[in-house]
This record gives sequence, C-alpha cells and structure tokens, in this order.
Amino acid sequence: MKNLILVMVILALTLSACGQVISTQSPINDYTSTPSVHSVEYGEALPNPTVAIPPPVQLVEWTWYVSTDNKVLYVDGLVKNTSTQHVSIVRVSVTLRDGNGKLLAAGFNDIAAGDLAPGQESVFKFAFNNRPGTQSVVVHDISWR
Repeated sequence: MKNLILVMVILALTLSACGQVISTQSPINDYTSTPSVHSVEYGEALPNPTVAIPPPVQLVEWTWYVSTDNKVLYVDGLVKNTSTQHVSIVRVSVTLRDGNGKLLAAGFNDIAAGDLAPGQESVFKFAFNNRPGTQSVVVHDISWR
C-alpha cells in the first residue's frame, strides 16, 4: 500500500513538473458564447464557422399591382446601399408564379446606372403583361458590383 501511494505521489510530481495537472474535478466551461453542437463522425471534417454578413444592397420596400385596364402587372420597389462602399450596377430579379408554383414570367433589371453611394437609395419598376392566374410575385437576387 505504501508503494502504491509513493508511486502515485511520484507520478503526480512528475506530471506537475511537465506542466500537466491531475484533477478529479470536471473542467470548467469558460465559453463566452454558447457553443454549437455538431455531431461529427471519425474522419469527417469539422464544419467551418460562418458569420452572417449583411449584403451591401438591401431591399427596403416593394409592391405589385395590376393596371386599371387589367393588362399590365407592375412591380415597384426601393433598394438602399447600406455599406460604406460605392456599388455599381445593381440588378434586381422578379418572378411571377401561379397558384401551383408554375413560372409565368421572370425578368431582371439593372436599376442603378453608375455608382450608388453609401446610404443612397434607388427605385426600380418592372412592367409585365398581366398573366391570368398570377398568385405570387417575388423580388429576389439583388446583386451588385
């Protein structure tokens, strides 16, 4: 028994001298944010952390309506450069779909001719032949250079 205690003391002193600490307490979790949980199989690459960066050009508002003669469907909107950099050639895409999700029409328009300065807004307007059965109008794919 004395030999066992002596071996344990020598082992503890040796590990302590090497910078290792033996503790029977569980390690303290000192994360500053809640860690995400991801199940990883052996040999699988760990996921890369991602940070959501807002796009420099954002859709501020938009609406769609049909002309009084029921022949034209208009889509009007406003985008804003929310970055600290100038952007040019802002492109907006619009799709029209029926109640079953079938594509009825699609189009894109370059709305900012020249630079869009930081904080500056630009309007856009689309005109489509009104298609019977249009149930969904979506403004998407706002891109810039």
